[in-house]
Amino acid sequence: AAKGVGGRERPKKASFSPRRGEVLGIAGLVRSGRTQPLRILVAEDNPVNQKVAIRILEKLGHQVVLSQNGKEALAQLNRQIFDVVLMDVQMPEMGGFEATQRWRAREKRLGRHTPIIAMTAHAMKGDRERCLQSGMDDYLPKPIQAAQVEAALTRAREQVAGDGPTAPVNVFNAQDALA
Repeated sequence: AAKGVGGRERPKKASFSPRRGEVLGIAGLVRSGRTQPLRILVAEDNPVNQKVAIRILEKLGHQVVLSQNGKEALAQLNRQIFDVVLMDVQMPEMGGFEATQRWRAREKRLGRHTPIIAMTAHAMKGDRERCLQSGMDDYLPKPIQAAQVEAALTRAREQVAGDGPTAPVNVFNAQDALA
């Protein structure tokens, strides 16, 4: 089997089962004329939705890291720099709204901004506004579609154009992040 990150064997396509926080890698070279791949954190608890999101993002040429809930997403955000976060709204332990609000509070002190795109089955009137009011930058209704994901990533890229990812934070206060 092919070796993945850290020399570990990569699962075959048929036996897809990413580990939490595992960097799944760039699917291949980005086609000519395309922009640089993004580092994307996917915070999603449903295995089917995880698989769909990861496949779409990898086909678009992006690097993906997976977290299963809001607490894991906050931990990943404090360990690594991401260009964009795709955040499920309803997850166990900590949902997307709470995780986003906590990360936004931390970002204010750090002086940086990571675009967070909501992924939700909530497609009722007012749901998009609720996502935006909680600090999310954009909204994708589930089931997510490749064209919608690509459009949302383009908007996120435009939002941070010229800035690039910020330098990693060396000091992490777990109580602060989970408060």
